[in-house]
Amino acid sequence: MLDANNTSVVIGLIAPWVSKLFHLDMIWVFKIVLPMFLAGVPLVLFATFKKMFGDKRAFFAAMFFMIVPVFSMEMAQIAKTMIAELFLALMVYFMVTDWKWYYKLVGISGALVMIYLCVSLFR
Repeated sequence: MLDANNTSVVIGLIAPWVSKLFHLDMIWVFKIVLPMFLAGVPLVLFATFKKMFGDKRAFFAAMFFMIVPVFSMEMAQIAKTMIAELFLALMVYFMVTDWKWYYKLVGISGALVMIYLCVSLFR
């Protein structure tokens, strides 16, 4: 039985829900499904940097982010940061879009709430 003490929403709710939804063992959820969220981070950052700097600089910035040891070794070991990092990248993307200010506000606020839920502890 899952004990949700001293854990995050990702580990206590999302991972078991994905496991039951797709009839996957929890090991596969942690080894395959959650890293797919982390794999979206460089794509979102590339789209963000492309709006800010252009194609070539955006590619090098996204590649630099991927080869930093924190991304390639440490972040992939902590399940809750894999999803929180995607929402952080989305928050930065919402900041550079040319949307109306209230759409940006909703996107940034939603991303902040999701980041907090992904990394916070609950009891």
